[in-house]
Amino acid sequence: MVVAGCWGASMSPVALLPVADPAERVTVLTRLSYAGDMITGFLLAACAVVVLRRRGAGA
Repeated sequence: MVVAGCWGASMSPVALLPVADPAERVTVLTRLSYAGDMITGFLLAACAVVVLRRRGAGA
């Protein structure tokens, strides 16, 4: 989970900042992998929330 978050954070400026030069634009594969990383991160965070809620309800 931490690795996915760190990789996604490092990709954020690369994938989201606009670039004027067409040669320096981010490729479709990079944007797709960034989107996959964000989806994975949200799913892992949602699973962590569910686990913590169940632990809190049982305590």
